[in-house]
Amino acid sequence: LEKGIHTISFKAETAEVSESLIRIRLLINHINQFALEVVKIAGRDVDKDRTWEITKYLPETETYLNAYTTIIKRMISDLSEYAPNGVNSSTLSYFNTALASLDKMLEKPDELPLYLSDLNSGTGSVTQLLGDSFLRIMEQPLYLDGFYVHGDNELPRENANIFINGLSATD
Repeated sequence: LEKGIHTISFKAETAEVSESLIRIRLLINHINQFALEVVKIAGRDVDKDRTWEITKYLPETETYLNAYTTIIKRMISDLSEYAPNGVNSSTLSYFNTALASLDKMLEKPDELPLYLSDLNSGTGSVTQLLGDSFLRIMEQPLYLDGFYVHGDNELPRENANIFINGLSATD
């Protein structure tokens, strides 16, 4: 750099993580709407001695539960790229707990009214776990992968691997 005043700026690219945060909010909203449909049929005070066949009234129940599982697995995959320990990161642990709850519900989808608090209203419910994940992701610190000082030179491509950068293993 030449002698004088210079400006250094940083730009945080959060597009990938932001998309996952939007998906979390949409998923929470959908689960809450679906839970309302279950409550309309089963009522607030669920009879635990009754034999439930909720899929008779809401045939999309199993499809929704499977979709929730698929979406959460995709979010784990997408976000593990940015987590310090990948899929084993504590930031993503709430997602795994939510998956375990959904797997339990998928064993007997007809009995979903019995597990409704596990889906959207109880402590440790899927929606609470998703909300906790949302907050943990939002609170993650910013890390720098690289810092370039340049003039009119072309910068390396974003997320470029060793072959794209043209570096050899001996460089």
